[in-house]
Amino acid sequence: MKRSYTREDRQRAAATYAVTGSVVKTAEIVGIPHRTLSDWKADSPEWEATVSRIRREKDAELDAHFTEIIARCSEEVRDRIEHGDWKRDARSGETYRQPLSAKDLALVGAICYDKRQLLRNLPTSRSSSASVHVEELRASLRIQAPEYRADGPALLQAVRDDETS
Repeated sequence: MKRSYTREDRQRAAATYAVTGSVVKTAEIVGIPHRTLSDWKADSPEWEATVSRIRREKDAELDAHFTEIIARCSEEVRDRIEHGDWKRDARSGETYRQPLSAKDLALVGAICYDKRQLLRNLPTSRSSSASVHVEELRASLRIQAPEYRADGPALLQAVRDDETS
């Protein structure tokens, strides 16, 4: 005899799946056969809506946690930049602050700069390959079209003539 499941059973299963990401683990937790869960997952729009909603909620929670961690790390980095790292004198056992090395400061600065650029959707590096390709193209055109000059009118006219003939 086939067992019937309530809407709440389906929602609980979908929510559990959203967290575990595994039909087998979900089946173990909620006590519903994994084949039944696989069928619901494949055929139920409600399943996908529940999974999407739960994942959005979990993503928002994680975003808040990570934002808190980033803020705390940023405060600690600023403290280290301003006051140095904590060190312990091996002989006396006393703690003191040692200024960061230029290498460490440069690394922190570079990482912070790159992350800020990413947040602003700006490039984090420059590439000269585009100008190299332009120069290669220019040289190639000079070989293929002796009449080519830096301003290019003769080449443009040659292309136009080819298109009309």
